[in-house]
Amino acid sequence: PGSFSLSTLRLVSESDNQLASTYQNAVEKRCSENRFLIKPGELKGNALLDLIFLEEMGLLQQVAGIGGLQLNQKIREDGVWTFVERPLVLIGKGEANKEFSIEVIKITRIGQEIARILPYDPLASLQEIATYIEKNFSELSIAHIFSISPEGNMQFNEIQKIK
Repeated sequence: PGSFSLSTLRLVSESDNQLASTYQNAVEKRCSENRFLIKPGELKGNALLDLIFLEEMGLLQQVAGIGGLQLNQKIREDGVWTFVERPLVLIGKGEANKEFSIEVIKITRIGQEIARILPYDPLASLQEIATYIEKNFSELSIAHIFSISPEGNMQFNEIQKIK
């Protein structure tokens, strides 16, 4: 009770198999607490049509819009950058204070509510982000977080070296 808005329940009750499977496939690699999808480098063909369909159904925003949405990022003064998708973290080493951005597609409120109950692959999500931002780093890896201190310091084990 209270987990889903009435508009979400209405959309789910009116959905067919095509909508459900297209949406489930699209959001498997979501990030930032179900709020975004990484915008594919080449958005064309069936992939573009599927995302536009999901936008028309009210699940996504800014699929093909000019300008689009971006997650603005900055490498810290110590040359380290992190992007957390619990229980994993993407860690990059690069030029201190360098700024870059990640183009994203917004998942609407209705889409976020539905995404919470769908399968999610944080490793695939971070691999997708890594492919997109790799050029900004001299080193890039994915690690499993096993603790975070109250100050925000992470302890982790590397599970995949990307660069």
